Amino acid sequence: MAFLEDLSPDAQTILRGVHRFMHIRWGHLISPNPGNLTKTELFLLLFLTKHRKDGEAGYKVSELSAHFFVSPANITQLITGLEAQSLVTRTTDQNDRRVVRVSLSQQGEALARITGERLKNALNGLTDYLGKEDSQKLAALMNNVSDYMQEAYE
Repeated sequence: MAFLEDLSPDAQTILRGVHRFMHIRWGHLISPNPGNLTKTELFLLLFLTKHRKDGEAGYKVSELSAHFFVSPANITQLITGLEAQSLVTRTTDQNDRRVVRVSLSQQGEALARITGERLKNALNGLTDYLGKEDSQKLAALMNNVSDYMQEAYE
């Protein structure tokens, strides 16, 4: 690829690291993964568990699409797949019948609990592997990268 030749050695090293990170098989970290859910589907289940709103029966599609930085059509497609596997439910908002809210089913709650536990173990294992200082450096660097990308490209 011609553009790679124009990258500095440091930029090439970063690109290789990003490429490797993006190809981590997150589903394998938290196996078994019933239905071979994608990492986005798994993180959606976790989000629905950890970010419940008191007194509300789930999240609006627009809230979910904003959080995951995807279009409402894309999030609806994810929800439809999860609903087909009986992991989420859609209900009409009692205050505004035009609004549909998404929440975890009992089966989805159970899977999210298991997934959350396995992800916690994987991340705790990573911090044990890296040690405190490198874990903090990694977190700071990842936040810096996120800040840069948001400022430069959004």
